[in-house]
Amino acid sequence: MRERYTNPVKSYKDLIPVRKKKIMEAPAEFDFYDPMKELAEKLHPDKLVMKIEEVRDETKDTKTFRMILEDKSKIDKLPIFRAGQYLSIKGEVNGSKLTRPYSISSSPMDAIKDNYYEITVKKKMKKDFSLNIYGIIGKLEL
Repeated sequence: MRERYTNPVKSYKDLIPVRKKKIMEAPAEFDFYDPMKELAEKLHPDKLVMKIEEVRDETKDTKTFRMILEDKSKIDKLPIFRAGQYLSIKGEVNGSKLTRPYSISSSPMDAIKDNYYEITVKKKMKKDFSLNIYGIIGKLEL
């Protein structure tokens, strides 16, 4: 039995009939189920629709927004993240569609245990996306 591992040529020759047998026993139709793809889609969905559950005033010009899943039909838990990651939030300002990154200010454990993300936004004086987020009530698209 040990000879099989010490002689690579013989090991390869032994493998050929086993592979041929497996190929002949395999079904003719392809199985499209891919468990790794399913896992990747749960961990990294293309889009999340979230709603603002709570708004906290941190300072006179800074607010923290707690967001939860709006539609749990695709996923029931928020994707986990590492400290320092961000959310790309989509919105509209003066008729133009914009996407802006906001760092997640809650801890990764909040997403795992309590199923929410928080972002903290400082209001800027000029008209930009931060003012738009301050006025949002309802859904956010990430």
